[in-house]
Amino acid sequence: MTITLSQQLSERLKENLAFFKEFILRHDKALIYVMARDIAAVEDAYWQLTTQTDFDDDDAEFLLKFKNPLVVIADMWASHLDEQGVDFDGVLYEFYDDEMLKQHPLVSDPEEVSGDEFDTAMFEFLDTLVETSKSVLGYLKAKHGLPPDDDE
Repeated sequence: MTITLSQQLSERLKENLAFFKEFILRHDKALIYVMARDIAAVEDAYWQLTTQTDFDDDDAEFLLKFKNPLVVIADMWASHLDEQGVDFDGVLYEFYDDEMLKQHPLVSDPEEVSGDEFDTAMFEFLDTLVETSKSVLGYLKAKHGLPPDDDE
């Protein structure tokens, strides 16, 4: 049985979410709390992409070019959450742009995503997210007179 592009995308999104959850749960509760908005954006993007969006082959093929389409779209979604009247389809429409291909890690072969390529791209994104969250957490602790963590 041949797997459709839409099914391949669904499987990739599921893998992206599982990896994201595993990575997040390795951190302490305070950091996870600071990352709550980003975590919610990933979960919401996953739900939207897997239950509310029907992909034709062209859309699925475009998304499969990315090593981590879930996190890329979730990042865009999170950046629009404060805007009134923005819906997920509008953000997804913005995503279908060749400029996106220049800004985010791509798979070398859309048919096969190696674990190493995927892990590297995911860790690069998540490390940036964690460092930003640590900065916010440090600021909040200092603002409220709480002692910094040992590694700060």
